[in-house]
Amino acid sequence: MPKVRIDLSNCATEPIHIPGAVQTCGFLVVAQSSSNIITYVSSNILDHLNIAAGELLGRGLNTLEKYLSRDGSDSPLMTLVEAARKNETQTRAISFNGKSLDLSLYIHQEYIYLEFELLEEQNSIDIHNEVGKDISFILAVDNLPDILNYSVEKVKGIIGFDRVMIYQFLEDAHGKVIAEAKEEDLDPFLHLHYPASDIPEQARNLYKINKVRLIADVNSSVSAILSFLNEPIDLTYSSIRSVSPMHIQYLKNMGVASSFSISLICKGKLWGLIACHNYTAKHISRKIREAALLFGQVVSSLIEFKEEEIANIEQKKYKAEFDHIVSKLRREEGILQAVLSSSGSFKNIVRAGGAYLVYEGNVVKDGNVPSDEQISGIINWLAKTQVDPVFYTTKLSEFIPEAKEYVDVASGILACALSKELKEYIIWFKPEYVQSIAWAGNPDKPVEPGPDGEFSISPRRSFEEFKKILKETSEAWTVYEQNKAVRFKEELLYVINKKASEVRILNERLKEAYQELEMFSSTISHDLKTPLTVIKGYAQLLERNKSLNEDGRGFAARISVGITRMNTLIAEVLDYSRVGRSETQFQLINMNELLGAIKKEIVLAFRHPDLILNVNQTPDIHGDRTMLYQVFANLINNAVKYSRLSNPPTVTVEGFGGEFETLYRVQDNGIGIDTGDHSKVFELFKRVNVSSNYEGTGVGLAIVKRILEKHNASIWIENPEEGGTIFWINFRKLSH
Repeated sequence: MPKVRIDLSNCATEPIHIPGAVQTCGFLVVAQSSSNIITYVSSNILDHLNIAAGELLGRGLNTLEKYLSRDGSDSPLMTLVEAARKNETQTRAISFNGKSLDLSLYIHQEYIYLEFELLEEQNSIDIHNEVGKDISFILAVDNLPDILNYSVEKVKGIIGFDRVMIYQFLEDAHGKVIAEAKEEDLDPFLHLHYPASDIPEQARNLYKINKVRLIADVNSSVSAILSFLNEPIDLTYSSIRSVSPMHIQYLKNMGVASSFSISLICKGKLWGLIACHNYTAKHISRKIREAALLFGQVVSSLIEFKEEEIANIEQKKYKAEFDHIVSKLRREEGILQAVLSSSGSFKNIVRAGGAYLVYEGNVVKDGNVPSDEQISGIINWLAKTQVDPVFYTTKLSEFIPEAKEYVDVASGILACALSKELKEYIIWFKPEYVQSIAWAGNPDKPVEPGPDGEFSISPRRSFEEFKKILKETSEAWTVYEQNKAVRFKEELLYVINKKASEVRILNERLKEAYQELEMFSSTISHDLKTPLTVIKGYAQLLERNKSLNEDGRGFAARISVGITRMNTLIAEVLDYSRVGRSETQFQLINMNELLGAIKKEIVLAFRHPDLILNVNQTPDIHGDRTMLYQVFANLINNAVKYSRLSNPPTVTVEGFGGEFETLYRVQDNGIGIDTGDHSKVFELFKRVNVSSNYEGTGVGLAIVKRILEKHNASIWIENPEEGGTIFWINFRKLSH
């Protein structure tokens, strides 16, 4: 049994930029920029300059300059220091005791770094001229695969390593060898995949900064950096920085003795590496490394250009569909009409197998999509868990386990929220894309036990080809597809907001119309009431005129009653027009007090000796007191009016308080309302019990309905078995 349970997460957080040592192919001196005082020295300076680190620590850089000049050599050290202060890296070949040294001097943070390497015997070949020829050749190559294949051949020729590969980082940061040049006796690595853990994130970040990186000899010891300070020195920009023990062991497990890498940067991101392996120790001079860096920069530019060219060809297929639908949207044909166009397909805005749009309760499907129930589950998950307005994945089943049931249509999704709150989304679907991937070793087994059966923090030992079938995964969503989906969402939102603006304009016009209506109603009310008052006055005079016979006085009395009814109708129409304009002043209403006042008013108005008007429990509610007084006064007045011929007329008002709502009922034992007329009674000027025994205008219940709508309350009618009518009102509590 293994003795130790391990967690490799610390490998991904290893501080590889502060290793505390350098490779033995060079030595390091670091001084404070402000004072030139030497604060760090690698211990192997003794091997190169025959001076102990302790003789330099705490002294000025001029001490080192004097030491380098004591054999009569001309040392330009302090001149280079001053040049480096202008943020320029300085390199110079210097001599000491018959040794040729390659010096690189630069400033990082508050320190001056001096890196020395042994300058090897110069090759008679003009390396920059050779690289220039290689670059000219590669610039003439047309397609990307050939560019990559030529690149590895050319780099192999420049540096003389046994194997040179182009290693591309894929979407999930794992890598794949896509081009290779090697010695004939070596096994190929071409097309093999490597897990992301082989090159963890902090290492990838350093590759963006140090665009060339040499490990001259994995079997060589390292040289510790000595200092009188208690904090390690940052070697982020150092070319002789020592290497993580994990990575050294990784290379040893592969049988590699020396490695060199050139970073490929495209659009500011680490696209990949030109990774070079040698199976014996090999140092590469700074001059050749600089030439390789230049070559890598050219290759990076070509990759970026060619990928963009390929993408443009692919994108033309989808751009036409996008432009077609967007033009229809902008011609104000409406969202649904545009995406439902018979001449277009909105799934083809991106490379998808199907698309789904839900907006204002309308659903549009295009191509192969999951069932309504399955899509509902996806939307609920998106609305509940996703903060960003855009979400995409190639493996939906990792987030929604139930998605395994429909991988044939939706292994991957690209979703854009139109309104998260209303659960309105556009979703594109990609089906499962089954792949057989050849890995260099088992990617799920990055750590293996040693001979004693004990696990330890160490890289994997096996790189034998391991094939794995990738299921429940779709093809990747490209950056172009993501951007196009976002653009399409923005176009839809533009149309939605434009329509919302039009609605706001209409609302403003409606407000103006309301104001004009209210002014008109008030004017008509005033202009009609004045002559009606005069007519009523003359009618009353005629009623008292004894010279008229009984029929004449009767006609005058009927005129007087008609005028009264017309005045009532005018007042109620004016009330109805005002309800829509009135501001609702919400407050907690004492319903016992309000209903008590209405009861007194009703009893006094009707003066029915047998009337029974019961007001039972009266839970308080929130609302506009004036408006709700009108609601209950109307309902109770109608209840008494339509039950006054019953024996005895009985009206009951009571409320029921709940956790989320308060219910009130107004019940009478009157003539009742036919079930088919329940909705009609709330319409303006609709009277369903037209009888000379029951006066009315058909406005009162319309006012009741309008007031309750302003309170977000509902009203309905019930016909009890014993006869009569029950009006139910449901008031939602404000917190809900």
